[in-house]
Amino acid sequence: MAVSLRSRLARLGVNRRFTKIYAATFLGYMSNGYSVTMVFPFLSATTKFFLPDTDAASINTYAGFIVAAFFAGRILGSYLWGALADHFGRKPVIAVSISLMALCSLVLAFSVNYEMVIVFRTLLGLSNGVLVIFRAVISESSTDANQTIGFSMLTCSWLLSAVAGPLLSGLTADPITQYNLTLSDGAVKSFLTQFPYSPPYLLNSLVCVIGTLAVIFLLPETLEKKI
Repeated sequence: MAVSLRSRLARLGVNRRFTKIYAATFLGYMSNGYSVTMVFPFLSATTKFFLPDTDAASINTYAGFIVAAFFAGRILGSYLWGALADHFGRKPVIAVSISLMALCSLVLAFSVNYEMVIVFRTLLGLSNGVLVIFRAVISESSTDANQTIGFSMLTCSWLLSAVAGPLLSGLTADPITQYNLTLSDGAVKSFLTQFPYSPPYLLNSLVCVIGTLAVIFLLPETLEKKI
């Protein structure tokens, strides 16, 4: 049975090298998707937190700016990262991109005003432009026999991030208020009071760090000829 399964996988070209590529692209792609979806559960709440004097009718408008800022940055970044990946290679560009996402998420965890959120959400979007490069990696490293498996894996990765991002952010945002916590540690209480929406961004940063490490240690360079 084991031999039969191994032989079937071999015929599909699913070997150790391709498994590493699967793992790296899955985790890296997921970190990109996670960064897109994680903000939605606490979007209105964080807008109210930074703009307490804004009337209820305008909150959704300012919340919309936060979402739009991310995708505006992503529009600018998509061509940039693609051009860099063609020149320097897929692996280093993906690693740098996800590293910058981790850094932007870390800074967003310590945001002190609405303007800071807008600026770093834009920079987070600017860093989040390598989805098409992951597709290029799968295309360059696969054969006709296993290319569909590779692209299906990317879809599963995105869908997992679409589930995990909002779920985990909703569970971790503003924990003192959400869970009516009474904390004995004054430093932790002070931190979570001053930065109530930091846990989701810190978690996002961690996801990006994991994605970066997966790319660095598992992903081979798939671009044969650099421009």
